Amino acid sequence: MADPTLDRLNVEISRRLRAETGYVPSTTRVAGKVAIRPCYINPRTTSNDVDSLARSVRELGDRIAGHR
Repeated sequence: MADPTLDRLNVEISRRLRAETGYVPSTTRVAGKVAIRPCYINPRTTSNDVDSLARSVRELGDRIAGHR
């Protein structure tokens, strides 16, 4: 996938996470590429919370890209 396409995908995943789930990640650039940036500052955050966000990112990405 070309970088501009991946950048657009990550921006759209981040937007949908905020609109459709309880997750509110921001985006940032790492080495010039858009990355989804979660911030875990709540001391009650569990590894299940982290895993659930990762699953949501994957599911949204697959849906947007038309893989499921």
